[in-house]
Amino acid sequence: MDFTIKQYRELLKSLHSAGFFFQTFHEYLTFNPSTNHFEPNLLGEKPPNTFQESFRARFTGRETSQPRTPNAQRLLLRHDVDLLPLNSLRFAQIQHELGIRGTYYFRAVPESWDEKIIQEIARLGHEIGYHYENMDTCQGNTELAWDDFRRNLQRLRKLAPVTTICMHGSPRSKYDNKDLWKKYDYHTLGLLGEPYFDLTFGPILPNTQTPDLQPFHESFRAQFIGRETSPPSTSHFEPNSLGEKPPPPSTSHFEPNSLGEKPPTPSTSHFEPNLLGEKPPTPSTSHFEPNSLGEKPPTPSTSHFEPNLPGEKPPPPNFFYLTDTGRRWDGWKVSVRDKMPQQTAWVKSGLVFHSTADIIRAARENRLPNQIMMTFHPQRWTDKPLPWLKELVWQNVKNVGKKILVQQKGR
Repeated sequence: MDFTIKQYRELLKSLHSAGFFFQTFHEYLTFNPSTNHFEPNLLGEKPPNTFQESFRARFTGRETSQPRTPNAQRLLLRHDVDLLPLNSLRFAQIQHELGIRGTYYFRAVPESWDEKIIQEIARLGHEIGYHYENMDTCQGNTELAWDDFRRNLQRLRKLAPVTTICMHGSPRSKYDNKDLWKKYDYHTLGLLGEPYFDLTFGPILPNTQTPDLQPFHESFRAQFIGRETSPPSTSHFEPNSLGEKPPPPSTSHFEPNSLGEKPPTPSTSHFEPNLLGEKPPTPSTSHFEPNSLGEKPPTPSTSHFEPNLPGEKPPPPNFFYLTDTGRRWDGWKVSVRDKMPQQTAWVKSGLVFHSTADIIRAARENRLPNQIMMTFHPQRWTDKPLPWLKELVWQNVKNVGKKILVQQKGR
């Protein structure tokens, strides 16, 4: 049986055994790989695991078991608390037992908003976020929606720190809640991110690659560096103890002559040590140096990034997205809101999973991408036979209706 608590435990254990590091969305946004620590956010909070330590100091004083530094495989657990908040609390308890943290987004409606449960999930060390739907509730009026958003955010922040948000999408609504940000900026409220805007979803390389080798979009090249990087056009020479000579002069290596000519500006990354005792650069991370002809760098064979100007940042990794929308892991076919435009490319790459067992099998066989966000709707997961059967039947009915809506919008 799928979508049971037992199956959920097995999923988390398989992902943990596969080497994934679990992060909250807040932790992902504030982790600085160059300094190997988390950056404080706009609210003045200290770095989390400081985010989690603030809860531990306030409520428990206990540490969690996972290490602080993310490794090559990263997993963001997102939970949309649409209904039955007790189910979300059960998820949070299981994660806490396993030393795992996740992010829980609560709607500002009675069927989701339970202050005691919100506080208890926060006490367990998880991140709390706002699952907003203000364009829906305000019938598309952006001014009213903005006021409603700020009001609900303030209420939620009285219960727990909130630095991230995520839109709630109703398939029956004609409004897209993300449209609120066409006029307003959530960053002005001390919010760090929204997954649909602040995560990069795109092409995925095999999970043998590290995050800095993940491919990235041209938009991010333009935003961060504005140009390409590439491997050197010649082989870098490292002298060894055998006294080997450098390669023949097919490279741009300069040999001074009797006329005292100075060496030309090198068009390659070949290194000549100088009198100051400078060491040669690491050969595996050489970057492109434009020459006097203004040549553009060749198309890179990988998306490896080497910052070569002050303040430049590496591009963000591309994430793969999995969601249990429709009570299945390939529910993009019948999803109206919760889907990504990159889905077609992922399908062509063979990244298709129908059941939870499919994901568990892929984790055990090391076939999952390195960077994943997984979205859960905990109201769908239960070990109780009658609620399980009810959810199964209801979701199948809804999927038929959503499929019709998708087809109508596609015309």
